[in-house]
Amino acid sequence: MKHLALALAAGSIALAGAGGTLAAPARYEGVVIPATSVQNTGFFRVNVATGQVWVWWAGSTQFAAVVDTPPPPPGEYHIFPGVWTAPDAKVSWSLNRLDALSGRTWVATGGGAAPLVWTELTPPK
Repeated sequence: MKHLALALAAGSIALAGAGGTLAAPARYEGVVIPATSVQNTGFFRVNVATGQVWVWWAGSTQFAAVVDTPPPPPGEYHIFPGVWTAPDAKVSWSLNRLDALSGRTWVATGGGAAPLVWTELTPPK
């Protein structure tokens, strides 16, 4: 028992010497763009701390990053979809990203054959 206590104490000292705290795991949120008769389901996920967003479309086997140049600063990011269906069943959608700490806001532009890219909106005056 004495050896176990010494080993635990040594491990605690080693952890304290290496910074003492473990990094928190990444947090993610996601939103869905629903499928229709003419469009597959889409799923967007955001890393809440970094603002990095990835998209997956039904039929694909992997996520693709939404382009950020330059990447946004650390913050508390959330994404918000807008989806509307026209009478001919064509779906239009939009996606916005908001940093809840600074108020900065972006809209995803592109799509179809073009990659999605974040465009920052001009803040209100």
